[in-house]
Amino acid sequence: AEGQTVSGSEAVLEEGGIITGRVTDGNGNGLQYVWGRLVDAATNNYLGWVGNNVRTNSQGNYTLYAQAGQWKVMYQTAEVVGGYESEYYQDKATVEDAAVITLDPEQTITGIDAVLTTGGGKISGYVKDTGNTGLSNVTLNVYDHRYKILVGSAATGADGYFEIPGLIPGYYKVYTSYNDVYPSEWYSDK
Repeated sequence: AEGQTVSGSEAVLEEGGIITGRVTDGNGNGLQYVWGRLVDAATNNYLGWVGNNVRTNSQGNYTLYAQAGQWKVMYQTAEVVGGYESEYYQDKATVEDAAVITLDPEQTITGIDAVLTTGGGKISGYVKDTGNTGLSNVTLNVYDHRYKILVGSAATGADGYFEIPGLIPGYYKVYTSYNDVYPSEWYSDK
């Protein structure tokens, strides 16, 4: 009831750990804005935004804070210029093949690094009006179908063309947003 004191409501929090690493290109240059994301190794599920992801700094370094347990690290390049391919730790293309990292309470694991290469899949095409004229400055956001997280974005050029490179094998959903004349929508009106 309101104003009543409740006793015996105690919580015990386990100590977590830290995973650190560096993300670089093939020449050893740090890549900024790569998302490092933790995936639960038991379920292969990404557990959401809170505490389970971080972007690399200007030198390519990242620090992830996590509960003790088994994890996989995903590197996503949604905001990196240059067409770098997203991947999982130890150069794996799929979550099923990704290396498992076991993190103990109060442990710091260093050297969980990645060297990203250009390539991978891409989504490209044109955005046009009903008269078949290309629309410029339409924003397209690509979301991973499995995890529902942003993995890439682009804006159309003057002719309506767009290209979103660096995608790992998988299924994606594309969302377009433009202005009040052309409402925002998912690809294929889904």
